[in-house]
Amino acid sequence: MFLVYQFSLVATAPGRLEQKVVKVGEFSTAEDALDCARELALALAAVHADAVVSSGTDTETETPAISLRPSEWGYDVLREQQLVARFWVRSRPV
Repeated sequence: MFLVYQFSLVATAPGRLEQKVVKVGEFSTAEDALDCARELALALAAVHADAVVSSGTDTETETPAISLRPSEWGYDVLREQQLVARFWVRSRPV
């Protein structure tokens, strides 16, 4: 059994961030779990990319404003090299 979790920071008060963890799925294979994590990371990256474009942010920099970084067990979504969210796959004994 493989579980997919989304880790992100959410604003709870002005200037205060808190980690939020959400289980987004359970899968019988690691491949299915990693596919899910990748699709969710791509979807979130697309939402953030649209927000950057609509806000008029300069996108002509060397580093893309929004990027997706694969890891051994999931994917990180970064905005200007700052972590926005992590989609992490964890194995659990059946």
